[in-house]
Amino acid sequence: GSYARLDGLARALGGLADRVPGGGVLRGAEVVLSAHRSAYEQECLLFLEDLRNHLDHGHA
Repeated sequence: GSYARLDGLARALGGLADRVPGGGVLRGAEVVLSAHRSAYEQECLLFLEDLRNHLDHGHA
């Protein structure tokens, strides 16, 4: 499954939850992401803009 789809992300998070200590908290995180997707997208866009500005000013 693809991470681009919610069901693929759920499978990936479930697999990770099985492999890492305390990973159980990851189960169901895709539901939270779906409910707050626009806020996550905005945060990601702001982060990428900050990163580009940082790199453009020679801070690589």
